[in-house]
Amino acid sequence: MVTRAKRVSGISTKDAIMLEKYQRVLQTTLQWSVMAPREDRLRWILEFAAEDIDALTPDERFERAVRLRCFMWPDSSLWCSNPSSPPRTLLMPDAVLHQVHAEINQGLRVVLGEQRNEEWYVPGPVRIAFYRASPRFKKGPKAETAPGRTRFAFRWDWGDDAGAILAGIIHLIHDAGSRLRGCKECGKAFIAVKRQLYCGEDCSQRKRDRDKRYRSQARE
Repeated sequence: MVTRAKRVSGISTKDAIMLEKYQRVLQTTLQWSVMAPREDRLRWILEFAAEDIDALTPDERFERAVRLRCFMWPDSSLWCSNPSSPPRTLLMPDAVLHQVHAEINQGLRVVLGEQRNEEWYVPGPVRIAFYRASPRFKKGPKAETAPGRTRFAFRWDWGDDAGAILAGIIHLIHDAGSRLRGCKECGKAFIAVKRQLYCGEDCSQRKRDRDKRYRSQARE
């Protein structure tokens, strides 16, 4: 299979192996991104934010990078498709993976902190590409036919991967984050169940133990 990929695409065997792995991970990721509910995708972002990037294996970092690319906004189709160029140009450098990880954690601390109306600013240069979308002028005998209405379109261009990924994550939080909370004990972001205030039993128990100590001291 690798030999066939090398012959068809004209890339090296090493790149063909990387490309095959990329496509395999991408297929699984695309199924997840289409089928998973928005809240499950948000939960994955929180799990990623809690990970130690340096402790991940190269394959795990590779999988995280591919999945993060499917969050790119406004259009992830550039990456969520079978790449045709040598895959080294498509992979996410570890520095970018660390940047996205750090920005997610910093942003969640800002918007879920005690202060209201704190703003999370997505880094990266932003441009707007504006272009004529229609009509497409025909060649041939009907070239002189009066065209229809001219239609214009535009798209956001973040200029770098990190900004586009973070923009997609922010849109996801905006749309699916109604139960997103910051733990009252440790500040960790979590998806609350009912009126849940703490991310887990450990933080809840620490709060109860502290309250118990305060009550004991007050009685002395």
